[in-house]
Parts: sequence; structure tokens; C-alpha cells
Amino acid sequence: MTTPIQTFAAYVASLGRLTLHVDPTLETPETEQIRAAAEGLADLAEISRQSPAAWALARPTDAPVLAQDLSLMTAARTRFTGRNGRTAPCDLAVLSGAHVVIAVAARGLDSTGSKLTDAVCEVEEMADVRLPTQFIMVVIDGIGSFGRPQERLIR
Repeated sequence: MTTPIQTFAAYVASLGRLTLHVDPTLETPETEQIRAAAEGLADLAEISRQSPAAWALARPTDAPVLAQDLSLMTAARTRFTGRNGRTAPCDLAVLSGAHVVIAVAARGLDSTGSKLTDAVCEVEEMADVRLPTQFIMVVIDGIGSFGRPQERLIR
């Protein structure tokens, strides 16, 4: 049986990073999985609209490799054009030809409070500008905020 945490401060003190910072050039079980997934894609007997979808359904944990292997174009730290020619910022854009189909906002909560406020405004702007054929995704890593208790609204 675990010992219950008595205070919120004790709870915050018990938190830590979920993952370590990793050198992306080192061989790891994850890089081996990516290599094997790419080889599996290369072994597809037929390339059609259905074959990559069937491959992804059969190998759901390998599906992220599909975007890399299909050489989908991406752009980082850019702006995308949406409704009525308006633009909005994004941290990552996935393109189909010259058109953004997925726009991603990415933030770590080890940013300052003002940067987080800016991030909220950015996401609202992305949602307001997007076309019905464009998808907006938001990725947030919140563990860093626990290192700055003076900036948290909840104490």
C-alpha cells in the first residue's frame, strides 16, 4: 500500500520528468522499431490509397512512420493561409502540395506565463482562420510548470 500524499506541495515535489532527453542519433529500441516499420512499408506489394491505410490498421504503433516514409512535406515555425486569405502561426505544418492540411501548435509549460497566454491566443487564431479542410492540433508538455510554483494559478 502506498503512503498518501498529505499536501499539494508534497504532490508537486513528487513529480518528475516523464522521459529523459535522448540523443536522436543513438540506436535504441525505438529507432529499430522505426527501421522495421519503414521496411514493412517498403515491402507493400501494391501502393494504392487502401494499402497504406491497411498497413496502418495492422500496425497501429508504427503508423507515425507512415508520414515520414511517404515523404509528406512539413514546415516548422511558419504561417498557414486559411479562410478569406487570412494567416495564422503554427509550429509545424503538414502540407499536401502547397496547401497546409494539418497545423500544429506545440508548447512546453516550462515557458513563462506570458508565453503561455500568447500560446492560447495563437491556438484561438489558428482555429478561427482554418479552413474546413484543415486540421488544428495542439501538443502541450505540462510538467515544466511544476518547477515554477510562483507562476501557477492553483496553489
